[in-house]
Amino acid sequence: MTSRIEPHRVSAYNTSKHSENKMHDDTVAKRYGFSGGLVPGVDVMAYMMHLPVAKWGRDFLERGLIEARFTKPVYDGELTDVLSAYRVYSRKVPLKDGDYTMDHTALVYLMDRDGHFVAPFNLKRTPEEAAVDLKRYL
Repeated sequence: MTSRIEPHRVSAYNTSKHSENKMHDDTVAKRYGFSGGLVPGVDVMAYMMHLPVAKWGRDFLERGLIEARFTKPVYDGELTDVLSAYRVYSRKVPLKDGDYTMDHTALVYLMDRDGHFVAPFNLKRTPEEAAVDLKRYL
């Protein structure tokens, strides 16, 4: 496996502008301090799934695990990078003063003896469950 990170770039699209959940509507979201209607989390998650599915296919769909916590909104038309080898999502978020911050995924990575990426490792489980999973890689 390679440890090189290659971005998968997507242009975010708000599929729910007319949803019953009005946080996806520009006018309502702006009333609550957002720059516009929020792209639904399910769509952002779909952007993130492109690369693991391309890399591991059906195996990932049947047994893969991913956990995401979105800390910043994604807006319609924003360019967003999903980084492949490490299944990382990152986005530069401009601040009002001209500076910026980064919104990104945080995971624990399982590496092989040569320092190559093997898989993301889920820590939110019992030590016994983690040990069973680790044995697959030894």
